[in-house]
Amino acid sequence: MIYIFVIRTMKKWIFGFVIVVANFLSAQSVAPVMGVPQFMGIPIEGDAVLFINKLKAKGFKVKNYDATITTMSGVFLGSFTDEIRIIHTPKSKKVWKVSVFMPEQAGWSSLKFEYASLLSKLNNKYGEPSSSYFSFLSPYEEGDGFEMNAVTLDKTNIVAWWNLTYQDGAESGTIMLEMTKWKQNKISWENAVNAALKEKEQAELEAGEL
Repeated sequence: MIYIFVIRTMKKWIFGFVIVVANFLSAQSVAPVMGVPQFMGIPIEGDAVLFINKLKAKGFKVKNYDATITTMSGVFLGSFTDEIRIIHTPKSKKVWKVSVFMPEQAGWSSLKFEYASLLSKLNNKYGEPSSSYFSFLSPYEEGDGFEMNAVTLDKTNIVAWWNLTYQDGAESGTIMLEMTKWKQNKISWENAVNAALKEKEQAELEAGEL
C-alpha cells in the first residue's frame, strides 16, 4: 500500500511540474517569424532609390533628400502625414529603416487614443509586443492634468516593440511604436542586417576622416 501511495504521489508531482513548466514556456515572449520587416507591403531592404520609387507608385511624394534620409509625405492608415523618413546606409545607399510620424495631436486624450489604436493594430498583426512600457517620470503621472507637459519635456516612457526573426531564428528586424516629445506617435520598421551595415559603413567613413 505504501508503495502504491508513493507512486501515485510521484505521478501527481511530475504532472504538476509539467504543468508549471508548460505555463512558464507559454508565457515567454516569442518573436514572431515574419522575415524582413515591410512597410506598405514593401520589404525594407535593397537599394533606397528603388524602395522610394515603389512608394511613389503608391502615391507618396518626396519632400526632401539628404545624405542618409529621404523625407516623404502621403496617406498612412487614413491620415495624411508629411514626415515619412526613408533612412539608408551612408555608402551603399541600402534602406535600413522607415519611420512614420503621425500627425501632431493637440491634447493628451487624442494622443493617447491614437497610440492605443496603433498598438491594437500592431498587436493584431504581430502578436503581443516583445516589450512595452507605459509610464511617466516624476513629478508627472497620468491623471494630473499635465500629461502633455510631460510628453513635451520627454518625461514619459511610452513605447512598445516587436523583435522579428527569420525561419531559422536569426534576427530579421524590429518594429517600434513610441510616443514622442513632439506630440506625435511614431512607428519605425528596421532591417537588422542593413542596420549593422549602416554601423559598419559609418565607422569606415569616420575612420577615413582621422
